[in-house]
Amino acid sequence: MVKHNTLNFQPLTRPFWNKLIPILLGVIAYFVVVGPEHLNPTNINWIQGGDGAQHYLGWTFFRHDGWRFPIGLNPNYGANIGSSIVFADAIPLFAIPFKILSPWLATDFQYFGLWTLLCFILQAWFGWLLTGLFTRTLAVQIMGSGLFVFAIPMLFRINLHAALTAHFFILAALYLNLSRLQNHRLWYWALLLVGSLATHFYIFAIIAALWLASALDSYWPNKTLSLKKLLIEITSLVTFTGFMAWQLGYFASASNETVLNHYSGFSPEFFVFFNSNGWSYLLPSFYSTTEEKNNFLGLGIISLLIIGLIGAFFKKIPLWSKLKYYPFFILSLVVLALVAFSNHVEIGPWAFDYPLPLSLQFALGNVRNSGRFLWPHMYLITFLVIYLITRAFAKRAVFILMLGLLLQIGDSSIKWYSMRQFISTTAHQPSAFAKATQGLKSSFWNIAAQKYQRIDMIPLKQMSMQYFTKGEDWDWARFASFAATHKLATNMVYLSRVDTKKIDAANAHYDRLFKEGKFDPNTIYILDQEKIVPALMHLNSEADLLANIDGMIVLAPGWKNCQFCPVIPIDHEYRAAFIRPVLNQPVMFNKDGNGTWYLIGIGQFPIIGWGWSYPESWGAWAEGREAHLALPTPLAPFSSLIFDTNPLLSPSHPKQRVVVKINGDFHSLQILDDTHRQMRLSINSEKLGRPDYLAIEFIFIDQAKPQEIGLGVDARVLSIGLISAIFE
Repeated sequence: MVKHNTLNFQPLTRPFWNKLIPILLGVIAYFVVVGPEHLNPTNINWIQGGDGAQHYLGWTFFRHDGWRFPIGLNPNYGANIGSSIVFADAIPLFAIPFKILSPWLATDFQYFGLWTLLCFILQAWFGWLLTGLFTRTLAVQIMGSGLFVFAIPMLFRINLHAALTAHFFILAALYLNLSRLQNHRLWYWALLLVGSLATHFYIFAIIAALWLASALDSYWPNKTLSLKKLLIEITSLVTFTGFMAWQLGYFASASNETVLNHYSGFSPEFFVFFNSNGWSYLLPSFYSTTEEKNNFLGLGIISLLIIGLIGAFFKKIPLWSKLKYYPFFILSLVVLALVAFSNHVEIGPWAFDYPLPLSLQFALGNVRNSGRFLWPHMYLITFLVIYLITRAFAKRAVFILMLGLLLQIGDSSIKWYSMRQFISTTAHQPSAFAKATQGLKSSFWNIAAQKYQRIDMIPLKQMSMQYFTKGEDWDWARFASFAATHKLATNMVYLSRVDTKKIDAANAHYDRLFKEGKFDPNTIYILDQEKIVPALMHLNSEADLLANIDGMIVLAPGWKNCQFCPVIPIDHEYRAAFIRPVLNQPVMFNKDGNGTWYLIGIGQFPIIGWGWSYPESWGAWAEGREAHLALPTPLAPFSSLIFDTNPLLSPSHPKQRVVVKINGDFHSLQILDDTHRQMRLSINSEKLGRPDYLAIEFIFIDQAKPQEIGLGVDARVLSIGLISAIFE
């Protein structure tokens, strides 16, 4: 017979040997789901790019840097951006102590396997404690702990977001709330708050909400905490966590990259707990959604929920009598759910938005993945399921829970087993970081690593994941891996948050370097195509190298004066005798014209999705959704720039609309047709500060394939052809 408490949830005391059971359960579950290769700290081969590369590289730069104050700063990984170990999502809770041990660690060392094992163990441990709040039956606790371990939103994070597998913090916070444990509560909550803060911000935000609810419930209605103690607890914990946030590096970035557009970007759909999203053999997805929104309960828990609710109905099990003890806890869950679902509501294939005050949108701007705030609700449903089964089916509860657990494990193996196979396979393959740098074949790179202390990308992109050159997201990892291997600083990084003001300031600094032709002698620069012209305009070609090395545009200050640096073949260098445009004289963009230098991305459409077709006898077609050019300016003041164009027009396609941006700012919307083929741009050179060049971007609204609008068989995506430009 199942024995259980009949009143309030109370912690259960068991013999010490019993407490080893959840530890063993967590270890077994880890090796079943993940496998042994993941645990080897010197095996980094299973880390195959994306977020995993961000975490490992962030840790690698952190371990090789000296100690700083605050201790979480990580400036070599994200130079000029304001970087810390926090924004690499590299789990400061492990990164900081392992940095102390770094001199004795292997060259290739990762702690993410050990961290994941710890998460499994603690998930089982706190699942065991939660189940013990209402049952004294050992077998029920084992089954209940197993259901918490096989929570799909936690399993989904393995090998993706290591820090976010730490759901045990949420279980621990739920335990402290439901048990209403008061002994040493200040220390317990301090550990949870600081531990979660040193793990991941989203988990910390959940823990903070549950802590505040616990404190207020303890004051009223439970009256186990006096007003004085309540104020002391709130003041001390807020102060302490604020201090720790500063030390961990949370304030190294203003994180204003998000703000208005990202809140609700990953808000969950209404049936999120029941949509399998590919995590079930038997239960099909109701509709497709991004994996980031995954909060699927699992078929085992859903089945147990149905059985438990039916049993509760017939046995008339009271559920609401306990709620009076937890008013603020319930309120915190309501608030977390409202934030999670956001103002973008999805119900199946239907969606609608409702307005929020601008100030609230701004405050929630950093909550990009709001669906994560439903994790406490998912675990409470699991807790409720186990509770109802034990109450409604006392004699058969163990058997029913065992069947539910087996169904949960087996049905979800459609995903976790393939993940295990992926880890096992890639663990025996070459490192992704070694593969990332294979494209750097020239001997130039090893010599450069000896000569320079830093490698920077120009321009620095205003996004978390840095893209450049060919638009491949692994380009950032190529040079970050190179920099990590040679212990160089770099701004080519992938961060969870970036400070756009610092990025703008960095790019303004780079622009000044181009204008003065004076570059940092300790930094090697990787340029985007748009920066070739600005670099050539003031380049000291006697000392500085501007060349194409392995397909990369490289600016190496002082290379030609370096005694041990090899000579780069002349045909690899970018050289141009620039004659700046003159007022009222055209710059021609045909194949023999002087303007082809200024067209960015010639022949690059198949790779990056935009650019220019190879110039023809009359000019050059813009290909794709946008086109760019870097156009030098006359020495004399000018007030307008006129482009002669050849717009793609037909009877069924009578106009071309073009959005024009200059130096990143919107300038005008130009409409071209049969009678209007010029783009006349009013530009006051004095107001722009007499720039050396204009970075011009065309965004096309009416691009089309000629073959689709009755103009032959040409299948290119075209919009306008550029013939000439003239300053007036």
